[in-house]
Amino acid sequence: LIGLSGSDKSNAALGGSITDTASNSYSVAYRLFIGNVQANGQHALWYAKNAAALNSGDTITQNSASGAAQFLRFSCFYATGIDTVSPLDTGVTATATGSNNGTTGSTVTSGTAAASGNLAIATICFSALPTAFNNDSAHGWDTSIPVANSNLQGGNQVNAGTGELTYATSWAGAANGIYATGIAAFKAIGGTTYSVSDSESGSASDAVSGAASFAAAASE
Repeated sequence: LIGLSGSDKSNAALGGSITDTASNSYSVAYRLFIGNVQANGQHALWYAKNAAALNSGDTITQNSASGAAQFLRFSCFYATGIDTVSPLDTGVTATATGSNNGTTGSTVTSGTAAASGNLAIATICFSALPTAFNNDSAHGWDTSIPVANSNLQGGNQVNAGTGELTYATSWAGAANGIYATGIAAFKAIGGTTYSVSDSESGSASDAVSGAASFAAAASE
């Protein structure tokens, strides 16, 4: 499975797409406006199930929802041991948006899982990253993957049970505390062990023509 957390600052309806040079098909786990306002841009978590391998020289591209030159950021990772047919546990997915100076921070709580052993991914995207950002390691999240990329942050963990998961962050001295955050989970193949690794990121300024790409390493 290939996963990608991205932001698109276009003032456009929810949309956009992910493509790669191995012709993998990407679906949306969740997508929402940052701060619940279209003008702030949008944040999404995409995934490609049973993905064909990406080798040195292959690329993944995020295509803007507007089709015009936009400021794009994304962070990509891959995981093995994931259900190759219907990986997304839809009952877990949860999102939240908000805007504050960091005194209350952000919190999103997932739904319950259909089975134990899900690989959960949490993300948060800001209109502009606030200062003194504190990611969430208190609730069991490994915050090294997805890798941080400017206004994108996040984490992953394996849910040993089926209970709700919480992803909570805080910040201080924020010039901008407008955010969108979410949790999604992917089902395991029975008896397998997850491997989550090789998180990479890419970005592009307003100079690009509606897409940003980066060279990817091998994936499932």
